[in-house]
Amino acid sequence: DNRSLMAIAALGKVCYSIKATTLIESGVLAAPQITMVTCKQTPPAVKGGPTMRQQAAAAKRVYDALIVESSERNCAIVRMVLEAEKPCMVFVKIVDHGSTLLRMLRSAGVETEFVWGLKTKEQRLEAWRCLREYQFGDPSARYYTSSRPCKAWKEKS
Repeated sequence: DNRSLMAIAALGKVCYSIKATTLIESGVLAAPQITMVTCKQTPPAVKGGPTMRQQAAAAKRVYDALIVESSERNCAIVRMVLEAEKPCMVFVKIVDHGSTLLRMLRSAGVETEFVWGLKTKEQRLEAWRCLREYQFGDPSARYYTSSRPCKAWKEKS
């Protein structure tokens, strides 16, 4: 995809390539645990038009309705976070979706933060530090997702 090209443009040519399975087998990289959960929903009635722009707008409305704004799906995500081994992370594609999940998770008693592009570099690094410390530090803590709430978040949010 274009992100790989942008990374090469920013960082230079790839000097060494290694498969993820090799890193997992050597113990350097954790094996991913991916769980697919079904969430039955009824697609909204959306009409696209003959142009690509109209079809793209219709596809966005469907995506928003079934992903970003879907209370059934978002509640399922919150339930999964509550049941997941901690720490855990939830990845989203749309910032509004992350903001919605952040509000829902906090309402459910989950101490979490939402890390995205407009957070400062210091905030993102602090979130990573908190997550790393949690992973190796406090196995008895229960309700954390992407990071522990940290002082930097409270000051700069």
